[in-house]
Amino acid sequence: MPGKAFALATDDQAIYFATYDTGVVGRVKRGGGKVEQLAIGQEGATDIVVANSRVYWVTAGRVRTVAASGGTSRELPAQSVSPWLVASTDDLFYFASESLFRVPLGGSTPLRLGSPKHPALLALGGRFIYFTSEAESGTTEIARVKPDGSSLTIVAKSQPPVQGLAADGEGVYWSAGEREVIGSDEPPPSTGAPAPMPTVAAPLTHGSLVFAPSNGGPTTVLARDRSEVGAAAVDGGFLYWTEGNALLRVEKGGGTVALVCSGNGFVSKPAFDAKHVYMQLGSELVAAIK
Repeated sequence: MPGKAFALATDDQAIYFATYDTGVVGRVKRGGGKVEQLAIGQEGATDIVVANSRVYWVTAGRVRTVAASGGTSRELPAQSVSPWLVASTDDLFYFASESLFRVPLGGSTPLRLGSPKHPALLALGGRFIYFTSEAESGTTEIARVKPDGSSLTIVAKSQPPVQGLAADGEGVYWSAGEREVIGSDEPPPSTGAPAPMPTVAAPLTHGSLVFAPSNGGPTTVLARDRSEVGAAAVDGGFLYWTEGNALLRVEKGGGTVALVCSGNGFVSKPAFDAKHVYMQLGSELVAAIK
């Protein structure tokens, strides 16, 4: 891999990536081979999706697209776009200026669907777009809305910081966890008492993987007592997530957590086809049998 990619995408021909450090958008054919560059100069690229034979990605607050087979890339009419995208067969969804937008893949005027407070992650599953936002209490809420902007519903409230979000026709899944704070940010006292211990950024602890059904029923914890939970993805009967330098999975109904793959260094959000799960592991693009 020519850099680090937050996420991967697949179609029936290739695996696609956009590297945030080196700014390369490219692809590798499913059977393996050399990297084919689709665009360069895209430093800061985050999410990537493939739909209707085109690749879409976010960089520098803009959405860009190029044909999956290569060619000249172009910019969509969207500004101040947040890092994450989702795509259906007809539309692209994204946050910009704290509003949720839908734009047809053919390209036309974006339609604003709503304005949640401090929106962050997005996922598409079944008939709904799911997203995270900040509640008045400072905790995280997970909500859903139909692609036409109707039926806005809060699915889960009072959640710790959500690190990854995924969805399918059954509902929404997320990885969440809090960082243990050691010490204090308060200034030293003016008396002769000892100064407070400085705050230390501890690894992510108390992580869990949670599911909420699309009909608004109660949430279910699928795995608990995890550390360093990150990006989440759902495929078939399993929920996948990154944890440190590994990719793990658990059955959607809960059960034993299983290791999919691990290595040294960076692990991307995975992508899937019928037989394989793909991920960046360290500096390599790897495939594991499901």
